[in-house]
Amino acid sequence: MMPGHQQLLEAVIFDLGGVVFDLDFPAVFHHWGEQAGVDAQLLAQRFEFDAQLSAFERGQLSTDRYCDVLRSQLGIDLDDATLIAGLNTIFAGLHHEVLTAIATVALEVPVYGFSNTNEVHQRHFESAFAEELAVFEHIFVSNVIGHRKPEAAAFQHVLGVLGRDPGAVLFFDDLAENVAGARAVGMRAVQVTRPHDVVSGLEGAGLLAR
Repeated sequence: MMPGHQQLLEAVIFDLGGVVFDLDFPAVFHHWGEQAGVDAQLLAQRFEFDAQLSAFERGQLSTDRYCDVLRSQLGIDLDDATLIAGLNTIFAGLHHEVLTAIATVALEVPVYGFSNTNEVHQRHFESAFAEELAVFEHIFVSNVIGHRKPEAAAFQHVLGVLGRDPGAVLFFDDLAENVAGARAVGMRAVQVTRPHDVVSGLEGAGLLAR
């Protein structure tokens, strides 16, 4: 490769939540609060993004065990089915502008999804958004690969499966730390703060016409 020239892109990877579809965290606490007769804001304060949630998203903690964690952490006595139903209210609307752009790019370059997620959410979005997500050749999920973004091991796993050099892969994510993690292993990456950032990032990479 000549100095000053970037490699040709051979794959584009997209985070899902916050990029392809919105996530509505308050809806989860509202559902649980309504079912348990507890103030939703109190449940939001009690909820922790902790090591046990991380283990759940790595596939190291089963759904029933995580439901036990939630009952203890939140101080509510809801059954597994009700807790799971609440977890799945997190999914909000799809970003159709983003999906249209991805579908256009997919005609020329392979596109993939890559999400930090648990088995409950994975089952839900694979069912609820099956038609829309069919544009991806594969969706990598943390609970299957055993690593979470922004860990280098997570990105290296994906690159290894794809057989791609990191410089030939473009990655989109809404979280700055995940974008930094991708760049740290040599990938090109764009942070998404609004849907049009995907469009402009693909235009900037020469994958969409301006």
